[in-house]
This record gives sequence, C-alpha cells and structure tokens, in this order.
Amino acid sequence: MSFILLLVLTNEKAEAQAANFLALLKIPGIMVMFMLFVLSSLTMTYLDPVLSGWMVDTFSITTSTVGLIFVSWSAAYAIVSPLIGKLVDKGYVFSIMLFGVFSSALIFLFMAPSPLLDFIFHKQTYLWMVVVVCVLEGISGALLYIPCYQAAINIAGVNGYKQNVQTYGLVSGMMNSGYALGSLAGPLLSGYLTDKYTFKWATTVMTFVLMGMGVVLALYVTIMKMTGRPLSLPPEQETKPLLSSPINQS
Repeated sequence: MSFILLLVLTNEKAEAQAANFLALLKIPGIMVMFMLFVLSSLTMTYLDPVLSGWMVDTFSITTSTVGLIFVSWSAAYAIVSPLIGKLVDKGYVFSIMLFGVFSSALIFLFMAPSPLLDFIFHKQTYLWMVVVVCVLEGISGALLYIPCYQAAINIAGVNGYKQNVQTYGLVSGMMNSGYALGSLAGPLLSGYLTDKYTFKWATTVMTFVLMGMGVVLALYVTIMKMTGRPLSLPPEQETKPLLSSPINQS
C-alpha cells in the first residue's frame, strides 16, 4: 500500500511540475528566451560536425591545427564570460543579447565566407579569417547565452513568479531543455545543409536564422518598452535573499 501511495504522489508531483513548466512557457517573454536558449546552443554546436573537415579539405592543415582553432573559440568564450557576467549584474541584459545575436549573424557571414560576399572576396577563402571568425564567434556566443538565464528570471518575476529556488529550478530546467534541443538540431542541420549544398551556404543559412531571431527579440523589447511593461523587477526585489529569516548559529 505504501509503495502504491508513493507512486501516486510521485506522479502527481511530476504532473504539477509539468503544468508549472508549461505555464511558464506560455509567457511570451519566456518563450522568446527559450528560443534564444535553443539558438545559442545551436550556434555553439552548428559547426562541430562540418568545420574541421572543411578546413582540412580547403587548407590542407593537420588535425592538430584544427584542434588549436577550436581551442581559440573556447578560450575566447571563457575569457569574456566573467566580464559579460559583470555587465549583466549591472542591468545590461537585453542590450547584450541584442548585440550578441546580430554580431553572431554578421560573423557567420564571414566564416567561409558566404557566397553573398563574393563581390568582395572573389570566392577566395583565408585561414586567418577563419581563425578570427572563430574567436569572434566565441565572444558573440557568450554575449548571446550568458544573459539569457537572468533575462528569463527577470521576466518570470514581473509575471508573478516568486524569486525563490522553485522559480530558479523551473527556469534552469527550461534552459537545459532548450540547450539540449539546440545541441541536437545544430549538428543535424549543418550536416544536412553541407551535404545538400555547400559549407558556405550552410553558414549563410545560419546568418539568416540569427537575423530572424534578432528581429524577434528586438520586436519583443520594443513592444514591452512602448507599452510601459517592465522587463525586470525593482532592484530591491531582485536582491531579496532566498531565506526569509537568518539561520541561528550557536
């Protein structure tokens, strides 16, 4: 009997959590953030299955050199992350994301580079440009991804969700779900487009995907500003401690 009761209670708890998650996603701003979670992960994993092979075929470089180029991407992300975190703490959340998504779109245009830029590069490809683009993409990826969590927390707060562990858990679960979805879609999409067309057109498609998401984010922020609706809680509520009363220490 205890085992059956435990199963029933566990099932009810899971259903309640799923309902809370769906209710959170029904908020327009949260849905926009979820899309950004997916896109930021997609951006980070998009080139994983195709970039190395394309560089080896195009520049005849060794796999060790390819590894160093990928390290430059990760190193750039790691170096700028603390600085971006500081800026997010100061309240520059949506401005950072807007700059990140549009800069990332522009950077992808120069990766191969895009056939749309043949009038400038005359179908020539340069290894130094790929290295620079990878570094810049690591920076823009941090600009896009890092502020998303705080933005989602802020939007949940202004829509009535308490700033507590439960809300943080819901937002964290949404972020991880979006990241996993983007990690799945990124390699599949880039591999398909590269096989179907070319690597240059695959990166060009990613440019337009990022531009489209940038427009959606810009429209959302503009509408919220024009209608006078807040994008974050007042500072005194944002810094409210999780524990309502201090813990007595002996």
